[in-house]
Amino acid sequence: MGQLSKAIEEFQNVSNEYYEKLKNILENEYCWKCPMRSTSSTSQCREVHAWRNLEQGLDAGIKNDLRQSGFSSIKTEALATKVRMKNIKKNGGSLKELTIAIKVDKDQNCFFPKNSWLIVKINPKRVRIGDQVLISKKNFNSQLVGSCALLAGFPFHLESVEKFFHKGGIRYLKTIQGFIPLNNILGVLIKVIYPNDAKII
Repeated sequence: MGQLSKAIEEFQNVSNEYYEKLKNILENEYCWKCPMRSTSSTSQCREVHAWRNLEQGLDAGIKNDLRQSGFSSIKTEALATKVRMKNIKKNGGSLKELTIAIKVDKDQNCFFPKNSWLIVKINPKRVRIGDQVLISKKNFNSQLVGSCALLAGFPFHLESVEKFFHKGGIRYLKTIQGFIPLNNILGVLIKVIYPNDAKII
C-alpha cells in the first residue's frame, strides 16, 4: 500500500470515529428534546446532521490550512469551487457553456416582477466589460456551484463587470464589490422577459 492510500485509509478510520461521536452527541444532548423525535427513525435527521457537520468541519479545516499557507480568501474559494466542479464531472454532470431560461422566484431576486423570466448564460468561459452577472448573495458553503445553485433557487443580485483577467491559472472578474473567480458566478444575464412580454413557452 502506497503512502497516499495509507493516509486516506487512516483518515477514513478517523472520520468514522468522529461521525459516530457526532451522532452520539446529537442523541444525548439534542435529539431527546426535538419535537420530531418520534419520526427520527424515518427521517434519519441525526445521521444527516452529523454527516453535514462533518463535511463542513473538513471544508473549514482545508480552507484554514490554505489561508495559513498564504492563499487569499478569494483564491481559496476559487479552489473550493474547482473541487466541486470536478465532483460534478466525476459523477457524470456537464458544465458546458449553455444559455437557459429560468423563471425568477421572488425569494431569489426582489427586483424582477413576479413571473419574469431570465435568459442566462451558465458556465461562461469568459465575460466582457459591461456584462451583467448573477452573483450569489451568500458565500458558498455548499456543494452546489454556478448554474446548479441558480436552478436550486439560491438568492442572487446583479453586478456589472468592470474587468476580466487571468491570474495563477484562475479566471477572475472585477465588479463594484471586488474580485470574483469566474466559476463562482451563477451566470451572465442575456435578457429579461417581463410578464407583459411575449410568452417564451
